[in-house]
Amino acid sequence: MKRNLYVKLNNEYIKKNKPSIVLGTWSWGTGVAGGDQIFGNHLGEKELRLVFEEAMKNGLNLWDSAVVYGMGASETMLSIFTREYPRNEVLVSTKFTLQIANEKAENPVAEDIPMYYFGFSAQIKSVIDRFYAINGRIKGAPKKTAFLMAYANSAYKDAEAMRVHYATLANSLGWRDMGSVIAPGVWTAGSIRNTTYGEEAYQLGKSL
Repeated sequence: MKRNLYVKLNNEYIKKNKPSIVLGTWSWGTGVAGGDQIFGNHLGEKELRLVFEEAMKNGLNLWDSAVVYGMGASETMLSIFTREYPRNEVLVSTKFTLQIANEKAENPVAEDIPMYYFGFSAQIKSVIDRFYAINGRIKGAPKKTAFLMAYANSAYKDAEAMRVHYATLANSLGWRDMGSVIAPGVWTAGSIRNTTYGEEAYQLGKSL
């Protein structure tokens, strides 16, 4: 219940306080792909703290980062500042670049997918398509994978095509399938209330 309540409150906060500007942090930090090498600056914690605090003071609280920005330097710097504010006052958008992953590490791969017209959405399919470029490195890697899927239709059979697609991918890559959560009848974010889907996903995550 607490987890669902937190998500609900956070979504309401975003709706009411959605900032009009996103502030990027690629130039923060140093090192590989860091601000010093890409942009030629040498800004440290002291200088960037002033930027962060002034932005927050003026309601600019949506920050964009990525693992690849300084190979973690940007996110590390951003975390120093964000932890000094209440969690629901800071919005962080981040990204992960598949090519920098350790393909041989046994890291769980959770595929959280909505259904669009009985198939994978174009955004998710584009990520899966990129697997081909590194297929030789990830195929046979000791990875675990799980499948979480939500869709508005109420018939369980409507999910069959995507379930088969996922199973085929996992089998082809040689990844260990740890299970799935199939959630029909989920049209809006609030549709999971009074269902077991949240608890099922939580328990599946704990098992990974």
